[in-house]
Amino acid sequence: MEPIADTRMAAGALQLAEFIANDAHHRRPSTASADRLMRVAGVLEHRWNFSSWRGVGPPPAAALAASFARSLDAPTGAKVVAFGVARAPGADGREVVVLAWAQRFAHFDGPIARVAAVGDVIRLRGAGRGLSGNVLLAVTAPNGVLSNKTAGDAGHIDAEVVVSQPGLWQVELVGTLANGPFPVANFPVYVAVSDDPKATPRDHMIVSESAFREELMTLVNAARKTAGCPSLDDDARLTVAARAHSLAMRDEKFWGHESPRTGSPSDRVRFAGLLTTRSGENIARGPSAQDVHESLMDSPGHRSTIQSCVYTHVGLGIVAGAAHDASDWIVTQEFARINPTIAIGDALRDILSRANHQRAAAGLAELRWELRLAEAAQFAAESMVSPAADANATGKLALAQLAKSDVWFAHLNASWGERDSIESTLSLKSFSATEVDSIGIGVVQASLTGKPTNQLFVVVMTAQSGSRRQSHPARPLAPQQNPKAP
Repeated sequence: MEPIADTRMAAGALQLAEFIANDAHHRRPSTASADRLMRVAGVLEHRWNFSSWRGVGPPPAAALAASFARSLDAPTGAKVVAFGVARAPGADGREVVVLAWAQRFAHFDGPIARVAAVGDVIRLRGAGRGLSGNVLLAVTAPNGVLSNKTAGDAGHIDAEVVVSQPGLWQVELVGTLANGPFPVANFPVYVAVSDDPKATPRDHMIVSESAFREELMTLVNAARKTAGCPSLDDDARLTVAARAHSLAMRDEKFWGHESPRTGSPSDRVRFAGLLTTRSGENIARGPSAQDVHESLMDSPGHRSTIQSCVYTHVGLGIVAGAAHDASDWIVTQEFARINPTIAIGDALRDILSRANHQRAAAGLAELRWELRLAEAAQFAAESMVSPAADANATGKLALAQLAKSDVWFAHLNASWGERDSIESTLSLKSFSATEVDSIGIGVVQASLTGKPTNQLFVVVMTAQSGSRRQSHPARPLAPQQNPKAP
């Protein structure tokens, strides 16, 4: 489709032109500052670009047009390229001309409020361009709480955001392009606070890839600390996978998570030699680690990936961008969970404590440790990692082992599964059983072929304790199968 002149892009271009003209050294704003200036002008698009010229007389139209044309190369499907041009006089008699443009993947019915009062409703209605599937709305409130919901599909976007508290709200719409998920709109809403962009210039700095990686790693872990998450370990295998994707985006001239060279994010993690139940990926572009990090943190979806406590390791793939320009870096962040080795005794105590806390919140009775239930659960858990393991037979094995004991139980429940963390074991159904007062838990941690490293195999048995059997004397298990009470 043909490029279209756009009043919002023109307003943003004017903000940029005036900033450059008024700076004593005629420097461009930092990426984060330029983004704020464009957002104040009403630009909604997540990715946009601009070219600037400063001098006397008419600007070099051919050079500006060439920069503009490069934006049309990315194979992102059907799109509209909206653009705007603005001029601003400088104090030295030279004029600054800015051409700003963005690929537009959604059209909205009417303007979208950027400044609001507490209790206002921000309405998002329109249609996507070149999108497929559902459109996701991600909103971060001033208190940091992230909420997600579906905002319709590619053909019909319809959603509302109630800004219920003062502060800066961040709103993002994510659609699906040929190369995977893509933020089609990302903008702040200022609720009872100033919308002053506080723009600052960017000094021209050439940094090394290693310095960039070190700074970005520090920023990522600092952001995780504020969210109460442990620091990520730098993983060489993930770094190789992340850098391969950054190189592919630069060389193949595309932007997205699906690569013709390296596949999907899960493909990249798998090819790195990691088997994991949890992985995630962020991509970004900018002149510095600070700029890249700020742009990711301004996106609710990207920020939630950085601040997810699920992940334990990360790889940062950083390469110089077009024409190997060291002021333009392409970044891929590859996140994964690699299960740590745990102490089984500590794990049993932790699971029981968490389970009883969960039951207390639900108004259920506290569970006490029952050795016979624990012996049967441990026996069944160990059967899950045997060469002839049959998941369908796990419950039967647990019940058969329990039948050898000298105690009869009522309201018996058994559930089992593979988990990657202590916290995730609490989803097993037996923990929420009613009319029970006793529990036994079996846990084995193993790294099996085709399974994630250090996977947990868990069996939980709960019951109402009963009377002793007269005809079935107790038959203790072998020492290694006889878990002690946590």
